[in-house]
Amino acid sequence: FIDCDITLPFYYNIKEGHKSCDILKEILNKNIQKDITLSIHMDPCYESNCYSCIIIDCKYRKHKLIKERDFSISSLINNTK
Repeated sequence: FIDCDITLPFYYNIKEGHKSCDILKEILNKNIQKDITLSIHMDPCYESNCYSCIIIDCKYRKHKLIKERDFSISSLINNTK
């Protein structure tokens, strides 16, 4: 069972949010070799997310990208935090 939150731009509409969740679901299903039950919860971004956000052309960006987060499959499934 995988329960996760995905942070999306606050200005996404429902259709854009669901598309992003479908992409995440497809990536996880391709890379995890077991049957999984997946629950994805969408959260809006906040100004503090700008530092690691890869959407460079965001017209609402308040801070420059400093460091992109590592979201490899191994970092996701081995995260002990």
